[in-house]
Order: sequence, then C-alpha cells, then structure tokens
Amino acid sequence: MGIGLPIGVSTLKTQNNQTLYQPNYLYLPAYPNGVIYSIGMRQVHQALMGDPTLRMNMGEVGEVTSMSVYQPAGQPVNISWDRVFEDNIGYNVYKSITGYYGPYSKLNETPVKTTKYIDSALYEGEVHYMVRTANVTKTPSGSFVNESRGIIKSMISTDVDVVNGYSVQCYPIPAVEANNLSLTLSENSRVKINIFDLNGNVLKFIADDILSAGKHEFSWNLIDSKGLKISAGVYFYKLIVNGNVTTLKFTVI
Repeated sequence: MGIGLPIGVSTLKTQNNQTLYQPNYLYLPAYPNGVIYSIGMRQVHQALMGDPTLRMNMGEVGEVTSMSVYQPAGQPVNISWDRVFEDNIGYNVYKSITGYYGPYSKLNETPVKTTKYIDSALYEGEVHYMVRTANVTKTPSGSFVNESRGIIKSMISTDVDVVNGYSVQCYPIPAVEANNLSLTLSENSRVKINIFDLNGNVLKFIADDILSAGKHEFSWNLIDSKGLKISAGVYFYKLIVNGNVTTLKFTVI
C-alpha cells in the first residue's frame, strides 16, 4: 500500500502463497519425519473484510469533474474533459468494450498533457471511457504515479466510415435472433447487399436495386437462402453502392 497498490493486492498474494506454509516455518509437521503435517499447513488463515480496492493515498489527486465523448460521422471517437487546476503530470484514458464495470484497458502509453484524446480504434457497439488524473506521490516506501478516481462516460460508436455519400451500420452485435442493417444515402443510388460466411459463400441475398436518398433499414432473421438457421460464428455484409464496396463484420451467438 505504501507504493499506491490497493489493500487487496497484499491479501491476494498472501492467500496465494505457496512457499511460506512449509514444515519448520509457520506450521510445524505433526511428526518429525514430516509425513503427516499439522492441521492447517498451507491453508488460508486470513480474510479481508471490506473493500479490496481501498488505497492508502486515495483522494490525494484531484478528480476530473466533467467529460464529453462523441464521434463525428465516420471519424474516430473524441474524448475531452475539464482541466484539474492543480499540479499533475497529466491524465490517463481507459476504455472498456465489455461493460460499464470493465475491465478497462489504458489507451495512452504516457500521461496525456492536454484535455483531449482521440481514440482512432473504431469499434462497433457500446463503449465506455474513463479518465483519471495522474500525479507523482512520494511516501517513505518510494515514489509512484498516483491516480484519481475515474469519471466514466458511455456511448454507442460505429466502426463504419462515411464515404462516397453514404453511411451504413449493422446491429445488434452480437446477433441472437436477427441482425439489422441501417443505410443512409445522400442521393439515389444503385445498391447491392449480400451476406457471406468466412469461406466467402453467399448465404443470403438482401437487395439489388436503385434506392432513393434517405435512410433505409434491412433486417435478417439469420435464416440462409436454403431456409436453414445459421450457426454461431462470424459473418459479413458486402455492400456495393454505385460501385463502391463496403464490408461489415458481425457475430452471431
């Protein structure tokens, strides 16, 4: 805890210890030859009551109070926040695609000096971002980068670029009972849509027509052209709009 780690780390290391609880150490053998050990040898005799995430130096670093997350059409996600008016070495930005409670992965290698970060890794679906202020804390045990509590914002992002006058998105991902394709056209366009498997086989014909400008929605019930329910796996939409090709990947569970 003297170098910024939560109390749960020491508890975990102690409970997972494989070397201390040996004969002639904490628990002595019941017999001199060591064949029968004493009761409790190499067993856990401690517990942590309370919050395992508690840190000794929590609250010493100012927290970000306001944060915005948005994605311009077809562009990376922009994360911005209010500056913390105190000495600090920067900010750390984290991302979770598995849920609000994480786990979160840090996006920046070194603390961000400004109050803005661009996540260029486009992702399709719900994303959660967290920003934490970082500063150096010195204790008798040493110096370490201490972080504030995090502020979290969530959004629904898309990994499909807007190109050549149209935008497209498929959802939900993963698909369970059906998958939908949303297509927005800036002008009347020749559109062809097919669904493929990983081997390049055409599973379903969706559309081949001249569509008017505006938003169009297509839904697929996960039944192929032979009338069979497809299995769980990875599949692709192949969209051709006025000769421009876009491929969208989605999963089925």
